[in-house]
Amino acid sequence: MPELVQKASSDVEKGAVIETDPPADTTVEKGSTVKLIVSKGPEKIKVPDGLVGMSSEDAQKVLEEVGLRGVIKTRNSSKAQGTVIATDPKPGAELEKGGSVTLFVPKEQREVPSVIGLTQQDATAQLKGAGFKVKVSQQPAQEPEGTVVQQNPGEGTKLLPGTTITITVSTGPQDTAPPPTDDQPTDDFPTDDQPTDDFPTDEEEPPTDNPIGDEGLGGGLHGDGWRNR
Repeated sequence: MPELVQKASSDVEKGAVIETDPPADTTVEKGSTVKLIVSKGPEKIKVPDGLVGMSSEDAQKVLEEVGLRGVIKTRNSSKAQGTVIATDPKPGAELEKGGSVTLFVPKEQREVPSVIGLTQQDATAQLKGAGFKVKVSQQPAQEPEGTVVQQNPGEGTKLLPGTTITITVSTGPQDTAPPPTDDQPTDDFPTDDQPTDDFPTDEEEPPTDNPIGDEGLGGGLHGDGWRNR
């Protein structure tokens, strides 16, 4: 009579007979037990615990020892560089032998380069080339217009790729001259309120030809003095 025995196999489909014991074509007594070795599919291996917190090199060694393979990927994290911060699948999950486990480690931080003194265009290109984003602000400064005069964070700071760096760009020296006004200069012409030359007007009486008066000196030429002569 047959006896079923399951065995993991990556070559034989699950449920199919892999082999018999005793092997085929062997002569046995009637009623003897024959073992049927049936495939239960590929061997399953659990993802081991303790991978998180290991270095990526140590975690890969542990996976290899149990018949799995580690694949390194990066993600943004403030944790120590080179340290496993998560796995996919999680510990305890079953995988076929030879399956892959993703080991996530923090992205490598990069140093911020100095861009002070560069043009806005050159500074932006250098920061983006280093993997950073760029934000631009402007302010008056003694440096020529378009020159980077400040950056934040500063040179040498280690940051994750994709972090935004703010650069301050000069708009040129500040104009200290007084602002123009809307008042326009006018010629100094006399107005109706200013004094004018003393010409007679229609309201003034012109002087008479005889300023002394009709009587003259002693009565005038036609006075009594003349008539008495």
